[in-house]
Amino acid sequence: MAIYKFRVTIDHEDTIFRDIEVQSNQSFMEFNRGIIEAFNLSECQEVIFLASDNNWHQGTELMVIRDNMVVFKEEKDKDGKAKKKNVLKPIALYVDDPHQHFICFIDSKIPLVMFIELMKINTDEPDEDEDMITYPRSVKSFGQAPKPVQMGGAIPVPVEDDEDENGERRIKAQADDVNAEEDDLLDEEGEPTDEDLEHEETELGLDEGDTDNLKSEEGEAEAEEGESAEEMEETNFDEFPTGEDDFI
Repeated sequence: MAIYKFRVTIDHEDTIFRDIEVQSNQSFMEFNRGIIEAFNLSECQEVIFLASDNNWHQGTELMVIRDNMVVFKEEKDKDGKAKKKNVLKPIALYVDDPHQHFICFIDSKIPLVMFIELMKINTDEPDEDEDMITYPRSVKSFGQAPKPVQMGGAIPVPVEDDEDENGERRIKAQADDVNAEEDDLLDEEGEPTDEDLEHEETELGLDEGDTDNLKSEEGEAEAEEGESAEEMEETNFDEFPTGEDDFI
């Protein structure tokens, strides 16, 4: 019995492949099991095997496996009666080239396209030890198979709409908390509070008398500014020269 060694590559990526040996009398159902185990895949909803030429053009559909069950297609016999098509045929029936190509579509957590190429056909008589080997089997592994992407972060918890008093109180309490946080931010970034002023006076060593003197000085300065503004308003600008004759 011949042993086929296929190289199964993911999406033309030469850095990720598995070399899998399968017996010539085994079907694509067994071959599929070998691929799933070799790439450590799980929860494959559907697998489709297609024939292909050397340029990886899709050809005839060979087998469909859905939920680990073979999908049998119906075909009509000579009398026109429908019957199920036998798709559990040996792989050897589909191999007519030393470098036979197949394409495999796998619908799993990560949709994958497998490019399968026949690398070697071993027709030697097996040794006694080889009789104990279970096929299909992976004989070479290169590259790490892709894994599903897991989203990080906290899982959002849905909030139910409560129309009772407890719900209204909870919503109001949440709003009060938000307002309190905003007030704290204003105290930190906005105008200084009375506590901040008292703290500054303490650091400067000012007592209450010094503070009153500073306030009175500020009041006198504001009064002087007001008198200066009134004098400017009372000034008669008509008395100033406006033309060249007035300067002669």
